[in-house]
Order: sequence, then structure tokens, then C-alpha cells
Amino acid sequence: MIDSFLRQHASALSSVKDRTTFAEWHASYAVDWCDRAAGLAASANDAFALAGERVIRDEVGNLAVESAYPDQAQQTWILLSANPGWSEEVNGIERAKKGQAADNTAFDVGEYQSFRQAFFPRWYSECIAPVNARRGQWWNKALNFLHDCAELPRAAGMAQRDPRLDVIGWELWPMHSSRDGLSALARRADHVLARFACASIEAALRFQGTDATPIGGVLLASTVGYDLLARMEVPGLAVVEQRAFDGIQVRRYWHEEAGRSLFAVRRQLFAGWGSPTNDQRAALLGWILAAGHDSAPTPIVPAPEPAPPAEDEAAERIYELVEDVLGVACGCETGSRRGCPRDCHTWRRAGDAYSARVMVRRPGRGGMVHLCIPTEHAPEFVGALGRVIGVQNPEVDYTGATMWRIGLKPNLDNEAHVTFLKTWLPRTIA
Repeated sequence: MIDSFLRQHASALSSVKDRTTFAEWHASYAVDWCDRAAGLAASANDAFALAGERVIRDEVGNLAVESAYPDQAQQTWILLSANPGWSEEVNGIERAKKGQAADNTAFDVGEYQSFRQAFFPRWYSECIAPVNARRGQWWNKALNFLHDCAELPRAAGMAQRDPRLDVIGWELWPMHSSRDGLSALARRADHVLARFACASIEAALRFQGTDATPIGGVLLASTVGYDLLARMEVPGLAVVEQRAFDGIQVRRYWHEEAGRSLFAVRRQLFAGWGSPTNDQRAALLGWILAAGHDSAPTPIVPAPEPAPPAEDEAAERIYELVEDVLGVACGCETGSRRGCPRDCHTWRRAGDAYSARVMVRRPGRGGMVHLCIPTEHAPEFVGALGRVIGVQNPEVDYTGATMWRIGLKPNLDNEAHVTFLKTWLPRTIA
């Protein structure tokens, strides 16, 4: 069921060229989904072997969300990404705003289109702010970055935009889940998810602005999207630049017919494992701004992309394990705190001060996990390390009155290491 559904609507994306044709595509997709939502979600979870937080929900999704009053803006930026974006506390509200009954017995496509086409600002003001403002962090970071790309001042408030900037948030797949379970499958070129994502990227490349609100640029911030685009053959699309910024691979493409650049970044920039350091972010922004003044770039033959370091792959697996165990309920930070290096992703108990934390080194910094163990539990923890996984001399890089910070390089192919982390991670921030 899900295979034929995705094939049908991927093929229909060939008709998309502007807001009108995109609205028509969304209406057809949404009505078709809601007619058999529970069956399609179950079919996807079975066909793609999805479980836990990666299961596809039966709530109707969007391939793209838009800004209200785009005709008042000076330019449009399109952000291509894989942002599954489902949470129980928010999506009960969002589902109703999109006109979909909780039991799938009714669907109002007019309400769906109205919400989708005014996602900014309705999503934050009606779905996020009344429940949990922290749920707006992803789009807050994304919108801030897009304002910088457009050389406009950032709007005040969480997940807001300057009316001079029109934003379209464009997905690789229009399906909801708490965590991304589709990207790994889409790496197979013959997979239906890969074909759908390629059709989505091509539609974004064709998308036309207006004379009053031209397309300022297209930013693709997705590892799997980057790799798919590198394999795609799109008429009139050429690589004109290839670089790396502190381990982040980037390419700039030029679309001859549209006369604009697509900036491809092999990283999820706005949440989770891939969020960049401030220095990386500044380098990426400088690259985009400099390229914006190049109106006739020369195509190049791209060099083979280096494989990610093995330690980065190990570190990403550690990050995913920590996220699976701790989620984001305790608060997830990527900034600097006292005793918390900038090159770490950090989990801490919401509202806590500076003691109990779990830190995972960012890409390029090695497959390390640092547990900030409260001092009263630290000797027990060190003893357990020796008994359970044979680590007799762990890297203790801080000891203090309230905590010890202990660094580990666990082997996630070893079940004893995995079990040890799953036992101690919750105790670390308890």
C-alpha cells in the first residue's frame, strides 16, 4: 500500500512549478492520505521495519509549509531538510488545526491548506506557545539562519520571521514521526523513499517565485539529501563549488533555467547530532553570502567525497543511543555551560544547575561520551566500569565537590557496553 501511494504522489510532483500547482498537489496527497491514514501508516511501519519513536504516525503531513502573506516579502528562501517533527503534546493540537479528526472519520482539506500556507506564524502561536516553547527550537534556529542568509535582521521572539523574508520549509518526505527512520533506507538508490526524495528535490529546484518576491536561494541541510543530490542527474543543474568546513562537506549547485544557486550541506544543521559549532556556522554563512554575488558560476567536475571518519560514525551511534534513552524531556543543549565544552551535545535535567549532565562529543571530536556523575555516585560508577565492561582506568577529566566528569569510548557492538550505558544514563541525570 505505502509503496504504490508514494510512487503515485512522487510522479505527480512533476506538475509542481509554483504555489498554485503545489497547493493542488498537496490537496490530492492529503485527501488520499486521510482516506486511509491508519492503513498507510501501518503499511509504512511494516514495509520499512519502523518501531519506537521512528514509527510513521497516521497524522497527515506536509511536503512543504509556507509563510503567510508571501506577497509582502522581498525574497523567498527554500529550506530542504528531513525534519519528522512529531510530538504527542503538540500534534494533537496541530492535527485539529489541519482539519483531521482524531479517529480519521473526517478531514477538511480547506483547513489543511489554510494552516499549511500560513504555517509561519500559526504553527508557533497556535500549537507550540500554548504547550511548550522549547518545541520551537528547531524552527527558531532554522529561521535565524535563513534571515542571516537573506541579510535581514532576525525577527524578535521564538520561531518568528521578518515580513520581508518569505520562507518555505520543504521536506524530503511528507510523513510524521518522532525521530527520523527513513534516511537510512533512502540511501539505497532503488528504494521508493529515495525516488520520492529525489522527486521532492527536483520540485524545489523548479519552484518559481514571483517578480515581486523572487527565490533568494535554496538551502539543502540533510546528509541523505546531499548524497541523493550528488547522484541525481537534473537537466541544467551543475556543481560549481565543492568545499569542506571543519569536516562539514558542502557543494554549491547552479540551476541554469532558474538562474539561482542551491547550497547543499551534508549535515542536519538545526538539531540533534549535526548542529554545528559557532565557528562552523559562521564559515557556512560566509560561504553562502559570498556565493550570492556570483551570477555566472563555472561548472566543475566534483571530486569524490571523503568517507566520514570511523570515529564520527561511532560517535553518531552513541548520540542516537543517548537520545533513545534520555530523549529531550530532560532538556537538550548544544551550547556552553560551566564545565561543559562547546564541542559537546549536552543533556541535563530541566531546570538543573550545573551538575549532573551527559555529554556526547560532536562530529570530528571522536566517539566519546562524557558522563558527569554526581560525586556521591562516582566511586560506584568507576567500580561498575571495571566489573561490567573491563575499563579499569577511565578518563576522569574533572573531579569536584558535586560531580566527576568521566570520559568513555564505548563499543556499541558489545552488548555489555550498551547495557551499561542504558543503566547509567538515567542515573546520571536523575
